[in-house]
Amino acid sequence: MNHILFVADRNEIDTQIGGHFGYSNWYLVVSEDGKLIHSIVGDKKSQRAMIFKRAQELGFDKVIVHHMGQHAWKAAQRWKIQVFFLEQNHTILQAVELLKQGKLEEIVAEPEHGDGHHHHH
Repeated sequence: MNHILFVADRNEIDTQIGGHFGYSNWYLVVSEDGKLIHSIVGDKKSQRAMIFKRAQELGFDKVIVHHMGQHAWKAAQRWKIQVFFLEQNHTILQAVELLKQGKLEEIVAEPEHGDGHHHHH
């Protein structure tokens, strides 16, 4: 079973999709039948695309996001993670359903707006 990665503000499956991938409070790995498999706290070990390094261990090969900067998108490509876009006013469970119905758009080109305006050096 290939799981799906989400970012979220709360450690709950029926919460809305988080706003920004790189600096999320939680990284939630959810199965295709809508069960919460892993909850990873957003910290130095998981933020800024570090979470992708654990993709195999955590069992996900897709991520559904509202916003993703270029850095994270390139990391996703490197780790062979499919990136899907969804507006933010959806819950994680709704997103899983939409993905199963084939209604989500895969982001296959580098995000143009990138993360140029929120660099934290």
